[in-house]
Amino acid sequence: MRALIAATLALLSCAPATSPPPPSPTVPPAATVTAVAASAPASATPRPAKPAQPIAVEAPTSLGFEVAADDGAFASVIQGPDGRIDFSVIDLANMQAHAIASSAGRFVWLGPGGALRKDLITYVEREERATRLGGAQVVTWHVMVANWRTASPPVEIDAIPGEVDPDPRANNYLPSPVTNGRDVVWMHAPRTNGQLGDADIRRWNSGATVTIHKGAAAFTIDDAGRVAIDRRGELLLVDVGGATRRIAGGDKGGTPYLAGPKVVWARAPGATPKVTAVDVVDLASGAISAVTYECAFIGATVRQVLFGCRDEGSRLVGVDDLEAIDVDDFFYRADPHAIIGRANDRWTVWPVPN
Repeated sequence: MRALIAATLALLSCAPATSPPPPSPTVPPAATVTAVAASAPASATPRPAKPAQPIAVEAPTSLGFEVAADDGAFASVIQGPDGRIDFSVIDLANMQAHAIASSAGRFVWLGPGGALRKDLITYVEREERATRLGGAQVVTWHVMVANWRTASPPVEIDAIPGEVDPDPRANNYLPSPVTNGRDVVWMHAPRTNGQLGDADIRRWNSGATVTIHKGAAAFTIDDAGRVAIDRRGELLLVDVGGATRRIAGGDKGGTPYLAGPKVVWARAPGATPKVTAVDVVDLASGAISAVTYECAFIGATVRQVLFGCRDEGSRLVGVDDLEAIDVDDFFYRADPHAIIGRANDRWTVWPVPN
């Protein structure tokens, strides 16, 4: 069953509102972002790799779905056999579900690495066009953000022409938006007639959008507003003011994951079916520690590197001390502030604080 569920997720990849979601009362205002960023790397005492006790979530696991979580909420997208989409965010404090409006006829995709943080959720709606080109499905990627606590109408922050290749190994240049509860970062990579246009990485905050990097790249953002970018095997860090510095380089770059004073950097050149090695890079010194395991790399939180062996459980490696812990649970997904698993036909969430 786990293999079937994993395979289902692998196959899965709104009308605009007129005003942005209200700012989160739990997130510091923009004027204080620099001060927050300055204190973010501090980590004098190694943070424990062992996660807190899991929280069981009553959400269906048997239909087509997307999931995401942080240490306070769980989001799921369920697509029934009739095509109807049920999109909601569950508050882990009281298990109250908050419905998110989505456009009819569009598939909703929650990207890995931070689709949900504090009051904001960001996602992509895939609008399929009627025409096809060389077997590719012509689409528009609608990048959306919503404040799930206030039930404000979702806001469209970008609409990107794209194509979905029939080859599952092909790069479809999805926007893959992520949020820290204040900003949204995504890739704008238009593709028409089989040709990739000018791509860049963009940051949105309260209605304003700026470009922070030119070119297609893998990326992530943390609570302090720092953005890590993998540019063809070169690891970059963009601060909240837009300044960029090089952290490290190599020939096996992949998706980065910010983790306080470190960044976890997957070794995934090209289309790799199974990643089994990552580098943990110190942002201050650039020192690199390799972490490898026989099972597939799932992702990383702000505290742990995760590998999953399906029926054989999972391995967690502490980002701070590189100590490994083996557990019986099979972890399904790692977001910056939560680990998502599945047990007894229920989703389980392990909250991960900073």
